[in-house]
Amino acid sequence: MHAEIRERRNHFVDESKRAGAQAVILDIPLLFETGAEKDMDAAIVISSLPEKQRARALARPGMTAEKLDMILARQMPDAQKRAKADHVIENNGTIKDLEKALAALLRKLRLTEDA
Repeated sequence: MHAEIRERRNHFVDESKRAGAQAVILDIPLLFETGAEKDMDAAIVISSLPEKQRARALARPGMTAEKLDMILARQMPDAQKRAKADHVIENNGTIKDLEKALAALLRKLRLTEDA
């Protein structure tokens, strides 16, 4: 991980704690691939079926099959990420379904009473 990114992340976490945050959730691409999970209290993997992942990614502006294949080649296989995760959220439905699943996990972890 680049030093500047690590510094910005640490600053964000420190500021969040000072502001009284109960928890800080970070979206870190290549979390396990870079070893950054060792700096986390827990890792949540949000996973979808390969065909869903591909369709969603290819729907992004500027994304091509070639770019996507290059991105996926740098990533650890989904099964390995799931095995390393403390929590896995399935993301094969709508964004509302994902929001509900995340809210349920946060309630389970006692990080929110909402939703």
